[in-house]
Amino acid sequence: MEIKEIILRISKLRQRNNLSARALSQKIGKHETYINRMEQNNFEPSLSTLNDILEVCNCSFEEFFSSNFDNYSSTKEIVEIINKMSKDKQQPLLEFLKKI
Repeated sequence: MEIKEIILRISKLRQRNNLSARALSQKIGKHETYINRMEQNNFEPSLSTLNDILEVCNCSFEEFFSSNFDNYSSTKEIVEIINKMSKDKQQPLLEFLKKI
């Protein structure tokens, strides 16, 4: 994944959690301008800093690096529902989904 995509996802997470760049910087124990400078200058955070950001934003590494990052929650919920369905109910659903 390119650094620009990592920065974009951090920005989206921050906004999803209604955090200003300053607030997120403070929550991860960095200087209050850290996130703003990262978003502007596209420098890569360390793995431990990324982990701190994900913890504050309640986001797993799996979600953050997922190919469907923007729709991860709804996709995960759909998969969980389908996995709870019996096989005889999954087949008609699969056939329906293939048609749309």
